[in-house]
Amino acid sequence: MTSAVGQDGPRVGAAGGPLDATRQAVGRVGATVARLLGGSSESSAGTGDEATARPATVYVTRGLLDVLLELARDAEPGSVTVRLSVTRADRFDGLDLPGETPVFTHFVHPETARSTSAVFGVDLGTPLGGTQGIFVSHPAGERTITKRDTLHEVVLVAVPPWDAAADVAAYDRAGRSLPLERLDASPPEESLPLDDDE
Repeated sequence: MTSAVGQDGPRVGAAGGPLDATRQAVGRVGATVARLLGGSSESSAGTGDEATARPATVYVTRGLLDVLLELARDAEPGSVTVRLSVTRADRFDGLDLPGETPVFTHFVHPETARSTSAVFGVDLGTPLGGTQGIFVSHPAGERTITKRDTLHEVVLVAVPPWDAAADVAAYDRAGRSLPLERLDASPPEESLPLDDDE
């Protein structure tokens, strides 16, 4: 199961249930994440203005970060790895970003992912459309990607004392630092469509 996290804490949504507009858009948003980050890495190899192009900013809701840091705190002295997915900015109310901008809003709880895989032999913990990022905690204090980390389009790395304002950094899969902006916003409410026959 996936959890959406806003200012009021996590909300649980059913993975694998009927598609709503948010879940249908996840695949398209994932492609947008890859394109934005891929574009920044390609431009760094160019010349002139392309060589100085700014890397894409990573946007994440503050509520999601708070929950991820709590998971990291609870896992000490061990580490935790959590898969993340996004919601398009135009699904939010009043968010001043281009509509296709991906915002990290959802996470797959590591225990859920492990238990569904163990029972069914397949990974039912992954939301429809996959995940576009990953959160890893480094209790020893390495504030960068390490060889032990699982890589993704976006990797959020957290270190003690687990402060959302200072102890989280974003990287692309090549280990390049990305700007990280925390948003005081809640993802849209999700609901399952009702059967017209009922």
